[in-house]
Amino acid sequence: MAGYEGKHFKHKLTLILEGVAILCYAINQSPANLIEIVSKFYTKDKQPEDRPSSPLRDEPLNVSVQLLDQENSTCPELEEYSIKTIDDGMSVMAITPYGQIIGVCLNGITRKKDSEELDIHNASEDSCHNKKFCKIIKFLQHIERESNIFAKYTEINKILCVKILSVDCSWRGRGIAKELMDKTREIARREGFGLVRADCTSYYSAKALAKLGFECVYTLQYCDYKEDDEIVFKPDPPHNEIKIYVQEI
Repeated sequence: MAGYEGKHFKHKLTLILEGVAILCYAINQSPANLIEIVSKFYTKDKQPEDRPSSPLRDEPLNVSVQLLDQENSTCPELEEYSIKTIDDGMSVMAITPYGQIIGVCLNGITRKKDSEELDIHNASEDSCHNKKFCKIIKFLQHIERESNIFAKYTEINKILCVKILSVDCSWRGRGIAKELMDKTREIARREGFGLVRADCTSYYSAKALAKLGFECVYTLQYCDYKEDDEIVFKPDPPHNEIKIYVQEI
């Protein structure tokens, strides 16, 4: 029993020391030093239990429909959607030296020639078995049709689309979102994209994009999106709307 207590104490002490080290790193280092390419850490070859956790649990649409309502709950459909985006090879994430993911920016390629396909899952009842996730996908399809970005920028043939931008709530206000977007814009320039687009479901991500000089080209209040006369998404304030921001590169 004494040996067990000793091991337990050492384990707790290790966790405390690691926590202190992470905090010191965050204080003394630039957020840019936390940015790595997602595909290095999160690939289809890893089993779900081996994949690192992410801040997506705090995303307003996920919270509103209780997509991840338990501490360790997962959504295979969300995993598949994320992996499909990561496969484009344009995504980035912020990660500490201890492997803790504190921010993600999942970037996908949208081309004019296939934009009518929406580049996301078909949200029919037969193909989407998770009803909660199906609500989110239907909403994203609606936004894609209503915003019609390619009609506004007729000379643009492909867009780097920020599909998910999320920073862990305990790390917000430290410039992580800015670094993720700076890295995203760097990728867009290198790969010859004419436009970077971000669909901001969160008040905080929208605020971050506005500070970076992005232009808001579409807004929809959550209370105005309904199915069968019922409001579908009711996130807590200040998350009251979805905004699409763009920036020409």
